[in-house]
Amino acid sequence: MPLFPAALAAALAFGLFTVTPAAEAQPAGKVVRIGLLDYAASDPASAARWTALRDAVTRAAYVEGQNVIYEPRWGDGQGARLRSLAAELIAAKVDVLVTAGSEAALAPKQATSSIPIVTATGGDPVELGLAAARS
Repeated sequence: MPLFPAALAAALAFGLFTVTPAAEAQPAGKVVRIGLLDYAASDPASAARWTALRDAVTRAAYVEGQNVIYEPRWGDGQGARLRSLAAELIAAKVDVLVTAGSEAALAPKQATSSIPIVTATGGDPVELGLAAARS
């Protein structure tokens, strides 16, 4: 299994799902909505990436359909579709967008600055303008 899915899953499990004072103040029945935006088509290679993510989220005590919901969207290799798919995910009020492919990461960045975007695969996030360089 490539390093990216494991690293992504660990980052999400640690960063998004750790308990903080702000998280404790949220309603007990809060359901986390995770938008999945993939440049590729739904195939065995991309399914493995998303399965790794779901497995890590499950290990962090989240149960699909109970306290976490996934909203997957597939670009089918057509970059032109990604903006509309990103808009769908934003309209669905996802809490975080997880993307695969540089094009998929850039599409939601142009539409929102309030939803965290996590890239599973693709180019360097700093070079793409998705993250600030650390000094």
